Amino acid sequence: MRRKFVDLFVKKMFTLFKRHALSKTNVFQLNILIPLIEILDVYLTCGQEFSPDEFCIFLFVKEESKERCKFDFNPIREHLDNLKDLKTLPSSVQNVIVDLFMNVVRYVAFLEPISRDYLDKQNSRNYNDLHRVIVFVYILSYRVFSLFFEESIDCFVHFKVKKILSLVGHLLNPTTANFFHKMGCLIFEEDFVEQKLMLPFLEATQYLEKLQENLREHMKKMKIPKKKLTTPMFMNVLNRTTARLKVPPNTPEDLSAMKFFREVPRTNYLKPLIETKLDSIRVANKLNAMNLLIDGDRKAPSCSQRRKDLRRSIEPEKSKPNFVRKSLPTFKPVVVKQTAASTLRECSRVISNEEKEIKKLKALTEGGLDPFSIEKLEEEKRQRQKEEELLKIQERHLLALLTREGAFIAKQSLLNDVKVHGENVRKEKQDLYEKLEKWRQSHNKEMTEIVEKCREIEQSSREAFNAMLDEKKQKAAEVTEESRQLKALLVKQREDETQRKIQMIQGIKMIQSLRALPFKDFDPTESSGLGLLCEMSLAELKERSFWMKMKLDEETKSRKFLIHRERERQKNLMKETRRALEEYKANKRATLPSKSRQQPQPVTSPEIDALRKKLEERRALRAQREVVSKLDCFDSYRVEPLFKIENNVLKGKLSSCDTQFSSVGKLLLDTLRSNPDVIGQVDTITGAKDSFANIADRAVRCALWMQKQGVGKGDIVTISSHNHLDAIVPFLAALFLGAIVNPWDYEMNIQLARHFMTLVQPKVIFANEKSAGVAMEAAKIEFFHPIMVSFGDYLGTTSISEILKGHDKSAVDQFSCNEVEDSSKTALILFSSGTTGLPKGVQLPQRALLNMLQRRDSVNLSAHLPLWFSSLYWVSASLLILTSLYSRSTRILAPEFDEKTTCEIVEKFQVTWMLLSTSMSNRFARFNRLHDYNLSSLKILFTGGASLNKESQDLLRKQLPHTTILQAYGMTELGGLVSSQLANSSSGSCGVVNANCEIKIVDPETGKMLGANQNGELCAKSATMMTGYYKNPEATKNIMDKDGWLHSGDLGYYTDNGEIFIVDRLKEIIKYRGQQITPNVIENLLQSHPAVLEVAVVSIPHPTDDEHPIAFVSKVNDKDVTAEELMQMVASNLMDHYKLRGGVKFLPKLPHTHSGKISRKELKAIAKSLAVH
Repeated sequence: MRRKFVDLFVKKMFTLFKRHALSKTNVFQLNILIPLIEILDVYLTCGQEFSPDEFCIFLFVKEESKERCKFDFNPIREHLDNLKDLKTLPSSVQNVIVDLFMNVVRYVAFLEPISRDYLDKQNSRNYNDLHRVIVFVYILSYRVFSLFFEESIDCFVHFKVKKILSLVGHLLNPTTANFFHKMGCLIFEEDFVEQKLMLPFLEATQYLEKLQENLREHMKKMKIPKKKLTTPMFMNVLNRTTARLKVPPNTPEDLSAMKFFREVPRTNYLKPLIETKLDSIRVANKLNAMNLLIDGDRKAPSCSQRRKDLRRSIEPEKSKPNFVRKSLPTFKPVVVKQTAASTLRECSRVISNEEKEIKKLKALTEGGLDPFSIEKLEEEKRQRQKEEELLKIQERHLLALLTREGAFIAKQSLLNDVKVHGENVRKEKQDLYEKLEKWRQSHNKEMTEIVEKCREIEQSSREAFNAMLDEKKQKAAEVTEESRQLKALLVKQREDETQRKIQMIQGIKMIQSLRALPFKDFDPTESSGLGLLCEMSLAELKERSFWMKMKLDEETKSRKFLIHRERERQKNLMKETRRALEEYKANKRATLPSKSRQQPQPVTSPEIDALRKKLEERRALRAQREVVSKLDCFDSYRVEPLFKIENNVLKGKLSSCDTQFSSVGKLLLDTLRSNPDVIGQVDTITGAKDSFANIADRAVRCALWMQKQGVGKGDIVTISSHNHLDAIVPFLAALFLGAIVNPWDYEMNIQLARHFMTLVQPKVIFANEKSAGVAMEAAKIEFFHPIMVSFGDYLGTTSISEILKGHDKSAVDQFSCNEVEDSSKTALILFSSGTTGLPKGVQLPQRALLNMLQRRDSVNLSAHLPLWFSSLYWVSASLLILTSLYSRSTRILAPEFDEKTTCEIVEKFQVTWMLLSTSMSNRFARFNRLHDYNLSSLKILFTGGASLNKESQDLLRKQLPHTTILQAYGMTELGGLVSSQLANSSSGSCGVVNANCEIKIVDPETGKMLGANQNGELCAKSATMMTGYYKNPEATKNIMDKDGWLHSGDLGYYTDNGEIFIVDRLKEIIKYRGQQITPNVIENLLQSHPAVLEVAVVSIPHPTDDEHPIAFVSKVNDKDVTAEELMQMVASNLMDHYKLRGGVKFLPKLPHTHSGKISRKELKAIAKSLAVH
């Protein structure tokens, strides 16, 4: 059923994603974010019991109706109440929610520490809002480009505009980007972090700044203007003075005089609520009074007329009547005696009061009463009501004050209780600290005793181990001495016997060499060398020698007779020839006149001298072209064109690779055995020479040893060493067995060694003494146990001299390479340069190496003495070793590059072909003692690794006039070179496309193919390119498209005549205020300065301008230049945005990668540290 749900979900999501462009949807909507936050909260709270896919299926795919068990329990259904509401959402909203949820869960390990960092900086110890912050960090960093502010204002108001503005400001902080990069590198690879995390985050900066401005404007619009602050005051009811009621003695009457624990906050209200109510009561009372007056006028018009007249007379005198409050009568408590007289008096009083009321009523009915009395009565009634309300208000106020006093008293008592409790806690804490200190002291004492015991045990075990080693060494020395004596005796006996055999064999061979019979019988003992004679005994050799001598005597007699007869015939022929010659001379003298012949005088003139000089120049040019034509890949003078341009694609000529060999090892072993006397390599330090026969013998012995260790086809053999005579032995042995060769850098650190070890997991490691310890330490850390072989005597390893001993000579002679059925199998794993991250393993198949060796335009070193300084770790060294062996040339082994040492080697060994990296070429061109050496033997200087600018190449041509300076372009991923310069190529170019290679230039953003003289990314194909990165299909997919084109990441262009120029690396472009800066332009300009040895331009972060260019420079010895001079040089020759706003930093030596390139990764780290400081 789950499978069915998955199919339904995939089908539905594919259909919906096809209809809607999710990337253009505004995700800042409440119907998207609120469900997303709730879903993420449930998913992370449930402990991630489901995968994200299953979780989305459960939420959004409608299940088919079926009977469910009443005990069916679902943890998600328990946590998510609105599950049914999610399924009823529109499909477009569901798509957006699913897309956001999958991305947030994918990066949750990266987003969570960033969100926690934000909450910590906000001094928020409550992480309840952590999931909401995670969602907003993601959408603000990677989905803000789809924001429509006017449509999203409700979302921001719901989630508090002020909080969103704070989060946006945090993301725009420059330190946040560094934190992004740091946390990303801890979880993902650095390439992924830069491409997928940092680049989109930096692109979102401009949108975040715009959002910040909009939020600030919205807050200004919605903010209520502050009114003048007022302090609380007592109300003056009815605008008249009233007697203040007395309050309890502990509370002051004036609140402003009270001393509160905190200052009384000021209020923004215009009027108190009670005063507002009183105003409304006043208005109502006035309306009632006016209604009464209107009723009085209607009922008693005469009285109304008199009242109007009276009002006119009173108004000028007094505008407002003053109402005087009557004081209430006070009665003393009197004891009244009930008598008849008192009763009569009381009755008379009551009757008089009633009569007065009756008179008033009669007067009122007759209209004789003044209307002001009515108003006075109404006013008194209103006053009494107001007084009652005031009394109630004052009563409430007093009750509030009493409550406040009670609260103060309760607070004081609570504080006292807290102080007492705090004192008790403090005492308990002190007691616990004392106990903890006592426990710590006792624990430290116990641990000290344990450590001392461990040290004693370790010391005793070390002494026992050393004693055991000494005993073993002593026994081994005794056994070695005995075996040495026995071996010496055995060797002496064998030498004596061999010497006698050799003398006999030499005699036999000498006799055989004297034989000259036209027909010989078949003899199985005869061969080009000693043959099977070495297997014969001395008696057999003596018998054969006697038989050969007897036969030689017979042949000598017959030969003497033949020689005598031939001499007689030749004598007769000489006599006849002399006679014929004499007759010819006599006839010639008779026909010629007898006058003496005059000798011609040489003719000289300026025109003839000029022609002779021009003839000599033409002869020198022809000789130079003949030297260049010896290299097939640079043969520009053939009739057949080297390349063609079709549909903006540069295509090299097709060169067939027909071979009977299926593996490189078999081809090389056949070449070595067919040319045993060729000198393969010469050590410049010791002067030792190594022939092809010796190389083949040692390589086969090494292969036999590796076979015993279980090394076969597909196993990985690692070599980590400098250049020496034995470094080539395991390289060839692994190829003979069909194993994979994997060179390492012998100057690697422990981190790089661990990366190599975990990636390739070699079966055998051959290392020099410098790298053996690092490799063993890395293997120990990674719990890996390869077989270690050292080029020397390193403790814990097997020496290479030991593994080459003990092999039968017949086994060596009869050895044959393992068959490789599939030529697409990997032969080499070379590591990339690692300029931007950890090196990746590049897999080169067997067919790539066979194509490189056997195609007709490959580098032909047969007529040269080649020299290079790179180790096997470089792709150039690995391929040139194979080429030199196949070309039967003598390779000159040299130590590390140094200008003086290089000149001495070229002069001493008459080197004719040399390869230097770009950095080495710049240093070599600026060597001030170059003219002190005789370098006329050097015919070709090859440079590569990075782009060599025009000034440096012209300087090399000037310094070495007899040398052809050539530059090429290639990559480890392409299996070598894809373009090379010709003799007439422009300086600074990378030449034209090689055979079996194709090159095109595409737009890096759109992928559109570009034409001539248009900058774009260089893409290439070749017959020698890699099959992919080892155990890294994601990186392979990123660099190679579906059509097989490899995207180099280099910016360049080609001219109308097909010459290729490299501008810069795509990832090294510097962005300044939206404009792109190419570092190579600045570097070429600075490189032209005579005091600059090496230069590299990288970016330094800037808070407002994005990035600034900064130049790192190393100076030429004995020459000086200031930073101001170089900055002024750039400012006066280039556009404004190319100025070195980051400055110039001088370094004694620029850092380089293990492949010899300038390490821009380390320079960027230095630039970032400078930006922080």
